[in-house]
Amino acid sequence: MTARRPGGRVRFGNWIRVRILLAWLTVGVALAVAGALVSDPLGRLVLWLAAAPPLGIGLFLSYLHAAFSDRGGRVQRRLWAVVLDRLAWDGRGQALDIGTGQGALAIGLAQRFADARVVGVDLWAADWEYSRAGCLRNAGAAGVADRVRFERASAAALPFPDATFDAVVSHFVFHEVRDGGGPKGALGEAVRVLRPGGRFCVQDMFLDRRLYGRVEDLLDMLRACGLREVALSRLADLGPIPRGMGGRRVLGAAGVITGLR
Repeated sequence: MTARRPGGRVRFGNWIRVRILLAWLTVGVALAVAGALVSDPLGRLVLWLAAAPPLGIGLFLSYLHAAFSDRGGRVQRRLWAVVLDRLAWDGRGQALDIGTGQGALAIGLAQRFADARVVGVDLWAADWEYSRAGCLRNAGAAGVADRVRFERASAAALPFPDATFDAVVSHFVFHEVRDGGGPKGALGEAVRVLRPGGRFCVQDMFLDRRLYGRVEDLLDMLRACGLREVALSRLADLGPIPRGMGGRRVLGAAGVITGLR
C-alpha cells in the first residue's frame, strides 16, 4: 500500500483507540498520586496496589498502539498483507471489503489489482476512530478514488443481492458483530454475496471457541453456505507473532479462512 502521493498521505488509523488507553493510564496515575498523598501507610499501599492494574493495562495498550502504528512496528500492515497475499484472485471484477474501517483493505485491493472495482462497507460506529469521510480521503490520497466506493452497512445484513462480488475480504471484523446471528451469521452473509467462482479470504479470531465453537464445525457451516475448498490457517503458522501479542485476546486465536464459491 502506497503511503504517499502528491495528493496527500493515507491515514488508516490504529486498532488501539487512544482515548481508551489514555483512560486506563489516567485512572492508574490518579490512584498512584492519591496514594503518594496519603499519610497512612496502609492506605497508601492499598491505593498503589489498586493503581497497578489500570497502569499495566494502559502501558500494554500503549505498546500495542506503537506496534500497530505506521511509525512503529507496522503490524497492522503486515496483517492486511496476510489477507491480500492469500486471496487467490485474478483481480477481474468487483471485490467487497467487509468492515473497512479507514479503507485499508479496500484501497490495498484497488492498488494491487489495477482492473478491480472495490466496495468497502462499515457501520463506522461512534466508538471507533474511523469514518466514511476518512475512507474517501485515503482513497483520494492513494490515487484509487475512481475505483473504490464506500457504503454504510452492517456485516450482518449486507445490502447487496446474492452473488454480487467476485472476491470478498475482511480483517478482524466478524468477532465484533452482535446483530443478525452474530459472527457466524455475518460469515454466512459474506458467502451469500459471493459469485460462483468467487474468492473468499477473511481474517478473524476463528480459533476462539467462545465465538466460533469448534473449527471443524465452523468450516462445515461455511461449506453448507456454498463455500468450496475451505481451509483455515493459523496466523501463528503464517509468520511470527510479535512479542506480547500471542495471547488469546490479541493474536493468539487469529486465523485466516480461504475458499472458493
